[in-house]
Amino acid sequence: RWSSRRSSSTSRTSEVFHACINWVQYDCASRRLYVQALLQAVRCHSLTPHFLQTQLQKCEILQSDSRCKDYLAQIFQELTLHKPTKGMATRAPKVGQLIYTAGGYFRQSLSYLEAYNPCDGSWLRLADLQVPRSGLAGCVVGGLLYAIGGRNNSYEPERDEWQLVAPMLTRRIGVGVAVLNRLLYAVGGFDGTCRLSSAECYYPERDEWRMIAPMQTIRSGAGVCALNNCIYAMGGYDGTDQLNSVERYDVETDSWAFAAPMGHRRSALAVTVHQGKIYVLGESWGLGGWAASSHCRA
Repeated sequence: RWSSRRSSSTSRTSEVFHACINWVQYDCASRRLYVQALLQAVRCHSLTPHFLQTQLQKCEILQSDSRCKDYLAQIFQELTLHKPTKGMATRAPKVGQLIYTAGGYFRQSLSYLEAYNPCDGSWLRLADLQVPRSGLAGCVVGGLLYAIGGRNNSYEPERDEWQLVAPMLTRRIGVGVAVLNRLLYAVGGFDGTCRLSSAECYYPERDEWRMIAPMQTIRSGAGVCALNNCIYAMGGYDGTDQLNSVERYDVETDSWAFAAPMGHRRSALAVTVHQGKIYVLGESWGLGGWAASSHCRA
């Protein structure tokens, strides 16, 4: 089943919020004392900042209850500052910890989405991408899996369905992505004509992309990850050579700076972070040609 709604989970939460307020308003005199308990039971951190701001300004129940108003105002502040929210990390996921693979290429671009369960070693076929794609990137924000590159989609595991979200400002294949402070960063890539140094940031609550400072080096097929409140872009291809250089993006200053280079030139590499270290895996270019290798950056 396909959904045209931007985020059905957010829609359901707003419906629950309105139901609670309407229930209290039906008999305000005797039910007002339950407002705070009801709001704490609603997943208010799943609501958009715009929705919360509207309620804070217009909801009569909140206007007359300073404790509840302060509670929602604090959540609004956390969301707009994009800080990790209390309780979210400890909430047990409704969907098990799975490894997802999406798209790819085998004689033609693929639309497959599959999930691997490490517990029993099984693969599960899930809802296909709406458009077959290769050279895409994926990441998870707020419990949704995003497929980035070409047309952007988000996948909701609980419903096994894809939803179209706002397209990037620049077409990108071979793009690198990372998530930091609940924001999604898309870095570099190839637009069909040129290799790119540009980068952009996606705000899930607003369904909106914004450009950020470009890298100092053109990179497609770079490895990208987040560590210590910074975004790292490693290696890639500049149209002439594979690269071993590394750039680090500071979200506070909106600027890129070079970091220690990798030991080998790499493109189309895989990157992960573990215990404060960056691990890169994939083919590297040496004197004898291509070879599989791995590297760790402390």
